[in-house]
Amino acid sequence: MFYYQDVETPETGPPGIGPNPHSTSNKKPKVFVTEGIDVALTGICIIFIRSSPSKDITAENIHREVNFNMLDTAQGGLLKSVQNLLSEIFIPVLKTMNQGWSEIGDSQQRFP
Repeated sequence: MFYYQDVETPETGPPGIGPNPHSTSNKKPKVFVTEGIDVALTGICIIFIRSSPSKDITAENIHREVNFNMLDTAQGGLLKSVQNLLSEIFIPVLKTMNQGWSEIGDSQQRFP
């Protein structure tokens, strides 16, 4: 997952001396990659999920093989962001599907 959120960065003194012990730390937005275990999400998270790790990703198939999602915790926190993702994206798509789950599984088995 890619996080874009404020992280504390200590102000540094002159080169070679290290952090300035008398300064306050500043918060600065930063992009970084995480598994989401060590750092709590407080900003924006971009998620890329591969449908099949055994398939190579190419420019021609990326739209079929990778699912892209975003969680923005600025408007109510992580739980609200997940709720919005489910209610505005996933549930409407599932409601418009014409096939049941067993039929989807059967069609994937017939057309590898």
